Formats: sequence, C-alpha cells, structure tokens
Amino acid sequence: MASIPDEVTISPGQIRRMFDDIAGRYDLLNTLISLGLHKRWKRAAAQRAAVPPGGLALDVCAGTGDVAAALLERGARVVCVDFSREMIARGRRRVRAPYVLGDALLLPFPDAAFDAAVIAFSLRNVSSRAKLFSEMARVVRPGGVVVALEASRPRNPVLRIAHRFYLGLATAAAGLFSQRDAYRYLAGSILSFPPPEEVAREMREAGLTEVGVRSFALGAAVLYSGVKPPAADG
Repeated sequence: MASIPDEVTISPGQIRRMFDDIAGRYDLLNTLISLGLHKRWKRAAAQRAAVPPGGLALDVCAGTGDVAAALLERGARVVCVDFSREMIARGRRRVRAPYVLGDALLLPFPDAAFDAAVIAFSLRNVSSRAKLFSEMARVVRPGGVVVALEASRPRNPVLRIAHRFYLGLATAAAGLFSQRDAYRYLAGSILSFPPPEEVAREMREAGLTEVGVRSFALGAAVLYSGVKPPAADG
C-alpha cells in the first residue's frame, strides 16, 4: 500500500505540470477511486449553484468538464477556466462550452459577469483559498451563488482510520495506471485539508453570506456554498 504524506508542499508550476501529465487518466482514475460517486456530488454542486435557465455559470478549475456538463444539463450557459492546457484539451472534446486558459486566483473576467461560480475538487490545489473565494465572489453578480465541492476527512476517529487506509489502497491502485507521485500528493492534500468550519469561515471572510455546508459519504466530501450580498448602495 502506498504511503501518504501528512503535509504536502508543491508549487503552482508543479501542480500545473502534474495535471498536464495525468489528464489522460484523470476521469477514469477519479471514477475508480470514488466508486463513481464524484459525478453524483458534482451534479449536487451544479444544482446548488441555482443558475436560472439561460443563466451564465463559471466553472473554475474546470478540468475535463464534469461540472460544466452538469450545469449544461440544467439549462445553464457555461464558461470554463483552467490553467492546465492538457485538461482544457480533454474538456473541449467532452463539453460544448468555451474554455479559457487562466489562473483561478486572477480570473480573467469582469465583475458581476456570472450568475454563479463553481469549483470542484480544486480547493486543495490553490495557494490561497482566501484569494480564490474573493475572486469567485467578484465575478458573480449580487445575489449569485459561489459553490465549492471538496474532498475531506470524516470526523469520526474510526472512520478516519478506515478513510486513510482506503486512500492508501486507492493511491497504490492509481499508481498502476498513472504517476504514483501525483496521486500521493492528491491523497496527502486531502489528509492535510482544513475542517469544514474553517473553509466556511474563509467564505464568509470573502464577503459571502448564507454560507452552507453539506457532507457526503460520512464526510468524505463536502459541498460549500455562499451568496454574494447586494451592493451596499442597493
């Protein structure tokens, strides 16, 4: 079984190269590791975004387009942004939505351009969640929703032990198909990720209100959401 580091330090450039390298196996391996549940969770994220039919949503760190596809199924228009060229190439073949090469911490869009912004399983890969949430809130219109879906750790101590064991097995299995070090990093980033209440606090500090937290699979994944308040001048 693969060992998993408790702390992970990796530069943005290394993360970009890592996702370029694993793009071809990303969907298959995620499906195997999550037993297919990640697609259900992404559909829940799209639902929580509450984009009206014909409304415009932003899929941040869109990758191969699972969230974009779920948003499109709900009648939204979608723009995708990602910093990995290989992920973008894969995504463009899967979903009928425009892709933009860009940085999640410096989104290349004007203020209040979208009805909602969604990010899935990428909070662990940004250098500043505070900056990320601030940028997502900036590009969403007042009253719009910011949604984040992320892997997490169960609160129950016994479940935590089982969860870590499973991550080790999944990492070992993933290493048979792709770069073992990449999945060691991804698994380790789950173990070092902060608890849901800290992420919710960061969303509130970014100016979002009505912040909500919903757990899946006994805490193995968490869905966060917040609403951009109306402008102070009404």
